Amino acid sequence: MKVSELIEKLRKEDFRIESMISDNHNIIRVRFLVNNQKEFESNTLYVGGSDLYPTLAPIHADASIALVFNPELPKEWKPNREEGNLIFVISENSIFEVFNQIQDIHQDSSKLLDGSASLLECIIRGKEVREVIETGYDILNNPIMLMDTSYKVLSYKTDTTVEDEVWADLITRGYSSYKYVTKFKYERIIEKVLLNEDPVILDTGVAEKIRRIIGKIQVNDKCMGYLAVLEYKQPFQGHDVKIAKLICEVISSIMKEDKWQKNARGLMWENLIQDLLEGRVTEESELSDRLKSCEWIPDQNLSMVSVDMSRFNDPSFIDYFRVQIHRLAPQFRSIYYNDAVSIIIEAGKTDAYKNNISSLISFLKDNGLYAGCSNRFSDLREIDRYYKQSRRALFFGRLMEPAKRMAAYQNYILHDLIYDASLYLNPKNFCHEGVLKLHEYDQLNGTDYYQTLSVYLKVNKNVIAASETLFIHRNTVNYRLEKIKEIFGINLKESEETIHMLMTFKVMEVMLSGIKHDR
Repeated sequence: MKVSELIEKLRKEDFRIESMISDNHNIIRVRFLVNNQKEFESNTLYVGGSDLYPTLAPIHADASIALVFNPELPKEWKPNREEGNLIFVISENSIFEVFNQIQDIHQDSSKLLDGSASLLECIIRGKEVREVIETGYDILNNPIMLMDTSYKVLSYKTDTTVEDEVWADLITRGYSSYKYVTKFKYERIIEKVLLNEDPVILDTGVAEKIRRIIGKIQVNDKCMGYLAVLEYKQPFQGHDVKIAKLICEVISSIMKEDKWQKNARGLMWENLIQDLLEGRVTEESELSDRLKSCEWIPDQNLSMVSVDMSRFNDPSFIDYFRVQIHRLAPQFRSIYYNDAVSIIIEAGKTDAYKNNISSLISFLKDNGLYAGCSNRFSDLREIDRYYKQSRRALFFGRLMEPAKRMAAYQNYILHDLIYDASLYLNPKNFCHEGVLKLHEYDQLNGTDYYQTLSVYLKVNKNVIAASETLFIHRNTVNYRLEKIKEIFGINLKESEETIHMLMTFKVMEVMLSGIKHDR
């Protein structure tokens, strides 16, 4: 630090200062001034008592002497330009107390300088954000964390267990729970941070027990995240806020790179999807702000596809799969969630949508994977509903059409209803008696009346279509239908009875699949 900086800091600590500076040199070290001292080192500040003033030997231009006067500076003693750099400190404290304060100021400045050099090296050597956080921890010697604007933890560093609820919540989940997000908003923490150029020290609310420094990471006037430092291992030092600001600036410089910004945007919309799935985003205004932050303008025609990844324990394959998905269609947005890769598909142009789905199904087949697809939707706030549809489609598709790589929920709506109803009711009680007897008759006699009737009703009572589906002659279809009417008294002309029979076939599909609830 420069001599003038030291004088300014002493004045801020309420010392009265008289000085004569002929050379504003850097102070590298601080020493006690001894009686009859003849030699003085360059870039050194010597601290002594006022009684040594008359015996001072000439000093170098790049050395300084600070003399402590208690309680007043005699009027006849004034700095003289011929005597070099002299600082008269008027204080009621002892010379030892003043020396310690000067030493603290100097050490604080040295730490700031060393810290700045370490952080500058991070930029020069092209280090990652994680390495900057680790460097920041080494300098500050307190727990440090970096989050994005959705309160997702990007990196943190500590070598001790931190007994703090907010910290523990973030580390355990990897993001902040709604409970604490609400507190941040109520205490207007982020608002305070955004309104200040420098990081702020918080000591109330969530920071009442453990103070913390919070700073913003800003890129091109846009906030990209927040830095938090906890006063846990040691009390905050005078330079800590400046160091925190430097860390923020270094991280900002890294985030300016195109590669990082693309990854950050991907991470931001991934966090947004997870927050939507877990019900943490319900307000239209919040959704709109976060969509703008991750530069995403979603299509109004969306669907959700979930790909079963439960048999893969290797994260590298899951990452590979997601990369391949985005290569197939860059507009796909995926998240690994509950043992599945769930993809938001934007329909866009019909031809492009069909091609993308076709490519996705081919990829699933090549990799031995299965997926379920939801119905179409437009409001992202309802994404959890359609995510569940995609998982149900995957579930029923694997059971009922195992050859299909992608099952559509619209084909299993009744199955889903029956499956849920079976938790409380016996579905067989609602079945058409004739269809139940038909199934039993086939089992005993080896006939195919049950399948014939099922197909006939599904193709809207079209004999030709039924014969083509069953690979039999239409006369055979007609013969079987007559037998069904004759043996079981089933009326194929009544619309209500037809609906009842169709529902029964759906119930039987669920019952015959072996699906059971854990009651």
